[in-house]
Amino acid sequence: MHHDGSEESAHLPSHILQVAREALHWDRPFKTVRSGSFEKGDIAWFPEGALNVSYNCVDRWAFKHPDKVPISHTYLGYLRD
Repeated sequence: MHHDGSEESAHLPSHILQVAREALHWDRPFKTVRSGSFEKGDIAWFPEGALNVSYNCVDRWAFKHPDKVPISHTYLGYLRD
């Protein structure tokens, strides 16, 4: 049986939601955590929110550590590993 964690994610503790709100930079903050349902196939998380994954993963780190390389792996290095 495939287990994708969707059952647990439907009941996220409030502290996890607070982390999502504070730890990520939101270009447009979310108001609703979840809408729709798994049964109907129209589930949506943080539907009003908008964020830039590249900014959250690379840019914020680069601003905090301007003298360090944010991504040090090349595609050839990835293939070698």
